[in-house]
Amino acid sequence: MPIPIPEHYLAPQSSPRESSSGFTIRAFIIGTALAFFIGVAAPYGNMIIRGSYMALNISTPIAFFIFFVLVGGINVALRLMRVNWALKPAELVLIYIMMIIAATVPTKGFTDEVGAGQRKRPLFWAMMLAVVVSLVGSTWIILAMCYKYGGINLDQWFFVGGASRPFDFVVPYLTTPVEANLSGWLWTGVGGGIMNILIVIRQKLLWWPFHPLGFLISTTWMAQFVWFNVFLAWLVKLLVLRYGGARLYQASQPFFLGLILGHFTVAGVWLIVDHFTGMMDNQLMWL
Repeated sequence: MPIPIPEHYLAPQSSPRESSSGFTIRAFIIGTALAFFIGVAAPYGNMIIRGSYMALNISTPIAFFIFFVLVGGINVALRLMRVNWALKPAELVLIYIMMIIAATVPTKGFTDEVGAGQRKRPLFWAMMLAVVVSLVGSTWIILAMCYKYGGINLDQWFFVGGASRPFDFVVPYLTTPVEANLSGWLWTGVGGGIMNILIVIRQKLLWWPFHPLGFLISTTWMAQFVWFNVFLAWLVKLLVLRYGGARLYQASQPFFLGLILGHFTVAGVWLIVDHFTGMMDNQLMWL
């Protein structure tokens, strides 16, 4: 007489990867809503409150701040009320990626790792959705603020200096052309040669401590503001690895990540305070 097989053995079993997938309807909805919020809140914070730049150029403090509130506050409260209401880690990752994309930051390296072995097509469309809703939200709020307050009164760089800079740069060269700058081409070649030498040295000598990108970005305007901070971070990492090894390095990471998160959190909290109190210009230096 054959032994009956329980039905749950015959039913198709979902793999752990599928059961923990972050591509859920609620994750898409929450990610879309937060992407739209970032698209609206960032220009409003920059131009009306004039607080810390939470989303400017390639910086993403606004995404980190909202994600911190979502994980450390809202999700904890949902879990206390009912366990299955809380967002799963994979859902949080999807929401985080959508917020990062909404803040106009390249995340190729991060998303390649997250999407390895998973369904990349839904992740791609989630990223595109974040771009679209952030673009719609930011375009709407900027036009609304410009018509209400006047763009020239909001931000001198975005609506005056930055808008006219390309034309101011081109016009003199079109009206009064000049000959080729041979010395400029010469020094460009020297810089390219030094860069190639640094790349070869880094590939051949394992003990070489300097990255070629340091030479490349050393003349940028942002490097003038952050070079000492970068030096301190490099020095601390060097000392930790030399005297504490990999174990101390891993143990110290939460502390230093907490410093970054604390910086972003303070900036985000003051934007909220300024919005409700009508204050302006409580700004931390470039994030």
